Amino acid sequence: MSDRKQYLAWCPAVLVVLLYPATAHSLNLGFEGLLTLESSDNVDGVNSPDEEDGLTTGVVLGVYGEQRSRMVDAAFTGEIDTRRIVTDDDTSVDTITRFLGAAEFALTPRSWRWYVGDILGGVRADNAIQTIDDTTIDRRNVFVTGPSFEYDVEGWSRTRARLLYVNQTEDSDVLETLYTANASYERDTTPGSYLGIRAGNVFTEASDETDNINLSAQEDFNRSTVAVYTSRSRGFLELYGELGVTRYDADEESLNGLNAQLRAVRQLGPKTSFSASLTRDLNDQTLSTVESLIASGSDGVGVQPEAAGFFEETRLDVGYAYQSTNTSLDLGVGVSQKDYQFIDVDSQLGLSADSEDQLQSFAYAALSRRLSSRLTSEFSINYERQTYDNRVDETDSILASAQLIYSLTTSFELEAGLIHDSADGVLTRFNTGVGVEEDVDITENRVVIGLRWAPPSRASQDLTVELKSLLQ
Repeated sequence: MSDRKQYLAWCPAVLVVLLYPATAHSLNLGFEGLLTLESSDNVDGVNSPDEEDGLTTGVVLGVYGEQRSRMVDAAFTGEIDTRRIVTDDDTSVDTITRFLGAAEFALTPRSWRWYVGDILGGVRADNAIQTIDDTTIDRRNVFVTGPSFEYDVEGWSRTRARLLYVNQTEDSDVLETLYTANASYERDTTPGSYLGIRAGNVFTEASDETDNINLSAQEDFNRSTVAVYTSRSRGFLELYGELGVTRYDADEESLNGLNAQLRAVRQLGPKTSFSASLTRDLNDQTLSTVESLIASGSDGVGVQPEAAGFFEETRLDVGYAYQSTNTSLDLGVGVSQKDYQFIDVDSQLGLSADSEDQLQSFAYAALSRRLSSRLTSEFSINYERQTYDNRVDETDSILASAQLIYSLTTSFELEAGLIHDSADGVLTRFNTGVGVEEDVDITENRVVIGLRWAPPSRASQDLTVELKSLLQ
């Protein structure tokens, strides 16, 4: 982003702070540190049989804060993560930075606000190969800012409108700039139920700072959408439905597609819920990547479709959640079919849109349980699978972890855990301009011991100001 654009983006936020300096007195800060020692049987994460054992040391320093006042709601969290493989004298110290922050400034007492959000995280290829940590994947920064309008008539209707400027960069190179606008109107029908209409537009401006066709759009294009939606609550059941159309316009291509969503959430009891959703939409690589990074929140890892282009996606998700004082459990499965309508690749590769059509499936489970006043256990497992309709590419992976956390004092915790990561299959690589089939056979097991320092703070480590979706 140019210096002028950065200045214009932050100018309204800085102006509010200068005009209302008293807001700084309500800022709460917290600090955190982590020392780790990791033992791995595949420290470089390479294919079998080239694995090597290794020890890695890590230091993480973090700061987080939040502020709530009549004029400003803001929250952020940032980390500096430094790692080194101590068993390899030839390796250097690797350092990455993570940041997640958002703020809303009141421009008027009721309706107008100015939003600023930023996330610096990792983006991995959407190829069903998971990574244990985000130190080995591409780093992306997404900056979002713009005004919003809200007007509510209590018990009757809600009106929302927003303009956002979005800038996505990698290694200081601008990948794309997005200009988004959306508006919605909702009207209550019965208590707990409503009917609404929304419209949105996203203009994507391609950048000339990168020539990597797999990273960013190569030409400007526009996405417009309009939809009607309704939500109805009946006892312990909440139903939601949406139906609309989406249109893409580029220099030489125009696409039309149906966007629809059906969602049901059932409260099975005071602590449990079941959800299911079916969605269909017309999307693109840029918007999908930015939305996934924003939606990842504190995880800070987004997913980028491998091919630059436009695709129709049909997705089914089913989930179960249990939450009590000492236990939380999340289970989920899903399947997604992506059908590419147009791809923006070098014609010399001989690829067609049909060659990128793919079926993806996933399943996950996460369990956290407090075993005593000092001891907590955590377990998670994620499975991903990807198969191409018209290529031999087929991959799947498992990422599982188990951890015990023991509270030594109010400020120090001892952590010990096991992590397993495995992936196998076949991928076609186009790094040399020619498709080359590559076998994937990666397995890594890690043992992790850590000491965490987290002194008590009035600030929350969970982001209390929502990162804004670009679509809603």
